[in-house]
Amino acid sequence: MSRRIDEILDVLKEIKDMYSPEQDLEKLRKEATERVAKRHGVEINTVSDKYTRQLGLNVAGFDELLKEWIINNNPQPLMQRLLKYAVDNRDKKRIHEFFGDSNSEKQIETKTIGIVANIAWAHNRWKGFDEEGFKKRDKYGFEYVKQTGLAHEWWNFYENFSPEYYYGHVESRGKLGKFSEGLVIFISRNIDDGKFYLVGFYGKGEYSREGFRTGKALTEILPDEAKEYLNEAIKKGDISEKHAEYIAKVLSGEVNEVVSKLRGKKTLSTVFLPEAYVKFSPEEIGLKKFGQNKIVYIGENEIIKPESVYNLLLKAKQQHEELLNNPELPDEKRQEAEDIIKKIEWVLEEYFEGEFMGKDDSDSKNIKNLKQYFHSKGYHFPDHVIAQFYTALKTKGFVILSGLSGTGKTKIALEFAELLEDRLAGDKIPQLMVASGPNTKAEEEIKAIEKTIEEIGYVIYAWRPAGKAKDIDLPFILWVYDSDEKDTQYYRKVPYGLFIVDRILKEEKELPESWKKGMKWVKRVYDETVEDYIKEHDIFLKAIKVIECDRSVSQFWDVEKERPARSSDMSGGGFIKVKAPKDCMPKISNHIFLSVRPDWRDSKPLLGYYNPLDGKYYKTPLLEFILRAIKDYEQNREKAMPYFIILDEMNLAHVEYYFADFLSVLESGRDDSGFTRESIKLHDVDKVVEEQGIPKELKLPPNLYIIGTVNIDETTYMFSPKVLDRAFTIEFHDVDLEGYPPEEAKLSQEELENLRKRVLDDLRRSGKFLTVYKKGKDGLAKSDIEEALKELKNAGNGKYWQILQQLNKTLEPYDLHFGYRVVDEIALFFENAKESWKARIIEFENNNDENKVNNEIFDLALLMKILPKFHGNRKKLEKPLLLVLKLAKKGMLDEKDADKDVDELFKEVFETENIQNKSDVVVKVLANSTSNYTLQHTAKKVLRMLRQLYEIGFASFS
Repeated sequence: MSRRIDEILDVLKEIKDMYSPEQDLEKLRKEATERVAKRHGVEINTVSDKYTRQLGLNVAGFDELLKEWIINNNPQPLMQRLLKYAVDNRDKKRIHEFFGDSNSEKQIETKTIGIVANIAWAHNRWKGFDEEGFKKRDKYGFEYVKQTGLAHEWWNFYENFSPEYYYGHVESRGKLGKFSEGLVIFISRNIDDGKFYLVGFYGKGEYSREGFRTGKALTEILPDEAKEYLNEAIKKGDISEKHAEYIAKVLSGEVNEVVSKLRGKKTLSTVFLPEAYVKFSPEEIGLKKFGQNKIVYIGENEIIKPESVYNLLLKAKQQHEELLNNPELPDEKRQEAEDIIKKIEWVLEEYFEGEFMGKDDSDSKNIKNLKQYFHSKGYHFPDHVIAQFYTALKTKGFVILSGLSGTGKTKIALEFAELLEDRLAGDKIPQLMVASGPNTKAEEEIKAIEKTIEEIGYVIYAWRPAGKAKDIDLPFILWVYDSDEKDTQYYRKVPYGLFIVDRILKEEKELPESWKKGMKWVKRVYDETVEDYIKEHDIFLKAIKVIECDRSVSQFWDVEKERPARSSDMSGGGFIKVKAPKDCMPKISNHIFLSVRPDWRDSKPLLGYYNPLDGKYYKTPLLEFILRAIKDYEQNREKAMPYFIILDEMNLAHVEYYFADFLSVLESGRDDSGFTRESIKLHDVDKVVEEQGIPKELKLPPNLYIIGTVNIDETTYMFSPKVLDRAFTIEFHDVDLEGYPPEEAKLSQEELENLRKRVLDDLRRSGKFLTVYKKGKDGLAKSDIEEALKELKNAGNGKYWQILQQLNKTLEPYDLHFGYRVVDEIALFFENAKESWKARIIEFENNNDENKVNNEIFDLALLMKILPKFHGNRKKLEKPLLLVLKLAKKGMLDEKDADKDVDELFKEVFETENIQNKSDVVVKVLANSTSNYTLQHTAKKVLRMLRQLYEIGFASFS
């Protein structure tokens, strides 16, 4: 199923049609879900996931919204929830139509997310009266400021109006008809350099035509120096009559209160640090100049587009992050920079939801592709190799890299995975904080807990009361605040956190012996027995990692109260939900690197095994890695991360032995939830599930990718055609010494982040990842396969489809033809490569000619999916290889070609009479260019296989 809202609306329609007052709403919802699942031909859980996980709810939460809609006749909460998680304007329109809002199309078209306000410059971050600005009043473009030396905007981030709000001024004429609440972006023109800067925002801003009262008079907040100047200027006539009248009222106290049209909640609003103001030109956001009205709307149909604001905010975030890299940055300023970054992240998520992360802008110099990324890392890969590698991963998820040693096969995999490393994984992992209490020995705790984890792989940490720890999603991080004033080293700091993967409530379940074993650290530190430790606590938490931090509590963000955390919030042993400073968060790797060993005979080195003698399952790092990928996908779906298994020198052992289970399940297809239909069997022991948390079987998630590297020599095993057929195989053969080493081309942090986000968006495919639907919904919509086949059939006026038909018919007599799965994968590769090329993630040799790009993509697909089956001696392979070579050269075959003998075909293809030294002829062509061939990549590989065939009488793809 897609992420669209259709199935949820189908369930709501069923409920609406069937409802009567005497019916139980919960039962009605279940019945409606079953009907919709049956109609769509999917599992019931697949539909229920749509209105729970996709809407960020549990079942009880969804039922509350149903009750409010059906029973209380208030559809607004449900409608707003659906709108928040709608995929696009089509979904939004359907939602409005469903709830009877006939004006929905208009609402969608005119929706604004906020305003950009152009305010007078301040040298003190708009925190009050600007003495420097007052002295430089002649430099301002605002006539009022020039005459009076005052700018009302100087108080836009004044702290003393209110503990809850900032109150802001901006010059505007008339009513803001399209804005009452949303994002307020402040920009300002620096009077010293004449440049525009993004300087801050109100994260949840409000507008009032009548104005918000601040409770303070302007005369109260003006210094005496300014008042004296103003009185004198009025007497001299230096201030125009219009302005003088107003100023006189201010000075006399007749204007008794500052009234501002804007206000913003302090917890979600910020002015940036001056070193991180973002310089830009008005043209970058679609403006030529500001008129009298200093406010411009932000919206898809407005002058200022959301993506331009998004990019400015992203720059602001990155510039504040760069400040944090300065070790000499004062603690106070460091804390403020971290708070600003958190507020920017909130705005990006709240108003943009990653919508513009992958949006292409052909004119932007910041749009970089994977080739430029690899160059910046010092690696020189041909365009087509990068395109093959990326598109094959996106299409199949199982890629084998073969070829010359030292050509970067392992590096391309590692550097690509590193690009997508989840640097901000902590933002997705829930975090709690708790105060330790008296007699804490933090330093000893850290050592004892780390030693226990080193010995048995985990530790058990207990608490009373259970509080929020019993309901928070797993895994989570528990930060321990040291409130023991006797602990001089860590008092009022957060010395460490624990990465929690499991929990047991004492009242619900008896603690297994393995958990008691994980509590022995308590004896080492506090000389307390395990039995006493159990009696004293309510909840027991299983941790697998210690995260050392040593930061003050105020540097953590209280998620619920939207302010820095305070120790007083944790009184009585209570938990608070927090976000840690970024440099405290563990870097959670998205890849695992495994060096294959020659003694691997089965799957045990990969997935572990169950030992019946001691009743334990001995797991491996790979198994833990796969379980983490599964957990991420189940919890986050469209925001889950891709995970990469990198098997180095994959053919040092027999792949068919140690990797057999993976090969089988990868070919079983995927169910509606994205997991493989078949599973890898691990064990059948209930106790292992209960005590160790290891499932009996393993279905691979769609966000898991496998990359294997291969070197061919006398110490390795050849791959069977079966293995090659189940992967996309890419050969690293070309070595361009003229272009080596690549020119130094470092990418900025902004360029890297932009590329990373576009690649993630492209790989995630709105949460589908590797999932490919073979059936359309309700028999009406086309499936992924149908859409891909349609595009391939139409491309090149049908010539690529004709080539496939010819090729299959030609190879059939030699048992080298291909089935429907290969055709499907060629079509999907073609479609995916086109998408990624248009998103400027990959490029091709003739990058500006779409017809030539299409041709190269099809050429690469044939190379990887047709030729791997060619494996055998000269008698078996010579003629079919010559037929493929002719097709690659001419782009078609004649009906008579199948009847020609090998020598006749050889003469025709190579345009020579020399058939005595066929190897020499082939080598000569290889040494020159194949630019006159229609399918150049396929032709080169066939020529190399023919050379091998003529030299040693045998050839294979790898």
